[in-house]
Formats: sequence, C-alpha cells, structure tokens
Amino acid sequence: MANSKFSFLVIAIIFVFSAALLRFSQAKSLPLALAQIKQQKQDQDSEPFVGFNIGTDVSNILSATDLVSFLRVQKITHVRLYDADPDILKALAKTKIRVIISVPNNQLIAIGSSNTTAASWIGRNVVAYYPETLITAIAVGDEVLTTVPSSAPLLMPAIESLYSALVASNLHTQIKISTPHAASIILDPFPPSQSFFNQSWSSVILPLLQFCQKLGLR
Repeated sequence: MANSKFSFLVIAIIFVFSAALLRFSQAKSLPLALAQIKQQKQDQDSEPFVGFNIGTDVSNILSATDLVSFLRVQKITHVRLYDADPDILKALAKTKIRVIISVPNNQLIAIGSSNTTAASWIGRNVVAYYPETLITAIAVGDEVLTTVPSSAPLLMPAIESLYSALVASNLHTQIKISTPHAASIILDPFPPSQSFFNQSWSSVILPLLQFCQKLGLR
C-alpha cells in the first residue's frame, strides 16, 4: 500500500511539473511567435516586387472590380494610387495588396492650412478602409517642388497635420507618410556618393529629412 501511495505521489508530481513546464513553454513561445511574425513581415517588405502606379484621371479606365481582378491575376502585391479613389479602395479590401494612397497636389493648400481638414481627410480616406484595405503609406503631393512650387511652403505643414491625424487614430505605427520628388531636385547625381540636393529647396528638404529621421522613415 505504501509503495502504491508513493507511486501515485510521484506520478502526481510529474504531472504538475509537466503542466508547469508546458505553461512555461507556451509563455516563452508566444513572444517568439510574435517576433517571428514581425520578422516575416519585415522580410516581405524588403523583398523585391513589381508594383503598379494607378491614376483615375484617364479615359476608358477599367471598373474598380475589373482592375483589382487584373492585379490579382498578375500577382501584383503593391500599388500606388495617385489619389484615394473610394471605389478602388473598396475593391482592394481583403486582397492583401499593399496600397499607397496619395494626396493630390490640388488638396495641399486646404490640408496644409487646417488640422481639421487633415483629420477629415484621414478619416475619410484611411480610417474608413483600414485594415480591410491594406493601406501602408500616404504620399503627400506629387513632385510638388518642381510641379507646383507655389505650394511648397505648405508641404511640410500638410505632412505634419496628416501625421498628427494618424496618431490620433492610432495608425501612425502602421502607416508611413512622406512625399515623392522628381529626380531633378538632386544636382550632379553621379557618382551617387557625391550628389547633393538643390540648395534652393533647403527650406523644405531639410525639415522633411529631419521629420523622416525622427520617425525612422526610410
């Protein structure tokens, strides 16, 4: 009888120890799994890909549904919209296609002059679709310095106001923000290690670079 009680006690201890070890293993594996998922996402972001730039200011464009079907058939994983077309954003929902949306140049003045307008833009064009539509970045304007230089002073205020709206919506860690430029803003581009920005745009380029550095954008 004594031996049977001892055996039962040993089995009970082994069971408790095994259960504790399992819980410890699960607790240790959860952060590891999250880290692996994060690493996989970073690896995917760093992999080469073919993307599409899509503008809607053209004639005979495909319907949003047909356009997205075409992208999926061609296995396109990244697109940039030259605006934030609602029909295309809806059609891109749940496709896992990564989307950069854009603020058209003609909206810079309003957004750069009003935090309320910027917040409304984010609510209407980002919050309304994310995360079903995988919006990854916002391009503020398009080659503003060389295309509409009169709007240049409002470029950084627009970027900062839109970023503040992303923060308010708790999306600033998921969605990046910057502005595309023409290659002509770089003078003497060869060799690349000795190229430099056109100094006449320092009042915009320097704050933009500081902003990107602060947020860790690249």
